[in-house]
Amino acid sequence: MDTFQICYQISKCWTDLKYFVRSVFYSTFKIKYFVTVPTIQGHTYPDVDEKLLHTVMQILCDYIEKEHEGNDWEKLENNEETKDNFKAYQIYKWWKNYPQELAKINKLYELPTYKEIFEKVQKAEEELRNKEDEMLIELIKIRGSLWS
Repeated sequence: MDTFQICYQISKCWTDLKYFVRSVFYSTFKIKYFVTVPTIQGHTYPDVDEKLLHTVMQILCDYIEKEHEGNDWEKLENNEETKDNFKAYQIYKWWKNYPQELAKINKLYELPTYKEIFEKVQKAEEELRNKEDEMLIELIKIRGSLWS
């Protein structure tokens, strides 16, 4: 058995042990899994479409950051068996850049005329909305392969 196989077996045992302890703990103490969504906690009342986007993306972040921490995601790109996980990672990277996209739109409010502001903000928001929809659809398409 080479070093890679030994490391893989140790990693698999650790993951299996974490999953076993978590499932026993949750079922024994009747604890339910809650999703904390820090990206919308500052809002007074987010609309349902915003809550849906942020919650789905937070579940993806939990999957990438907590359940698969330490993965070398870039190596998954060319592997047929892990292409969905790589796609999930691409969506995750897009989501992590999402606040910068919102900042770009907010910067448009500094334009000199109301007409310019209205046209450019409306176009930028529509483009961002389309990208959000695209990412949500892609994530739904690969959801069956996102398991711990």
